[in-house]
Amino acid sequence: MENERGTVERIVKLISYLASKEGDVGIKEIADELQLPQSTAHRLIQQLMALDMMQRVHGARRYEFGPEMYRLGAMIANKVNVVQLATASLHRIVAYTNESCALGLYRDDDATLVFAASVESPQQLRYQLDLYKPVSVLWGASGHSILAHLPPERIKSLLKKEPRSPTGLPPLPMRALTKELALIREQGFSVSKRGEKIDGAAGVSAAIFGPSNRIVGCFSLFIPRMRYPESRESDLARLVVKEARELSDVLSGTRIVRSR
Repeated sequence: MENERGTVERIVKLISYLASKEGDVGIKEIADELQLPQSTAHRLIQQLMALDMMQRVHGARRYEFGPEMYRLGAMIANKVNVVQLATASLHRIVAYTNESCALGLYRDDDATLVFAASVESPQQLRYQLDLYKPVSVLWGASGHSILAHLPPERIKSLLKKEPRSPTGLPPLPMRALTKELALIREQGFSVSKRGEKIDGAAGVSAAIFGPSNRIVGCFSLFIPRMRYPESRESDLARLVVKEARELSDVLSGTRIVRSR
């Protein structure tokens, strides 16, 4: 029984290691990573190959995932519920900040953001978001947290449409916008006090990423500008970034989600 458990643990570690690599791997690399004899690493690979979960790279003594592994991966990916995974983070952010927080999901086909879930502030003055209403990523802290990671050509094409924000504001001039997006990438979060989405609102947002650094969406705080806590801005941003990074790690497979 102990040997069976040991074999399962080794195979799980092997699959996790292979999933973290960009390309194929050799037996020695696997043995070194898992701290196993090369004969044992080779035997594990052979077991996975028998199930079509691994395959040998043509013309080389190197290995990569097989068709069965990709089939299982696709099935698991289809069952991932981002909203469910984000719920605990939303509640933690609101409990700490006392402000409303929402999960925005990015739609690449039209470069928009839709808010799929939110937890409202317990305070009397708060904002209620329209869930599942698409808004361009040109607007607000939430949009800019996504916009900062889009190709420059995509950003220029969005600006060419001469859009107006939901509150009727024009976008920032290109030079100012480029500078702001660079700062967002450097800091890991965005801040907006222009009220582009909701008149009189300010926001703090951080992007969420999935496998291969694909943009998934963002966490965004919505705060009435009249009580925006300037002195606590870095503190709020640090929390939003932390929760966004933890969810990103879960979605990309580098961290296991655990109940808290």
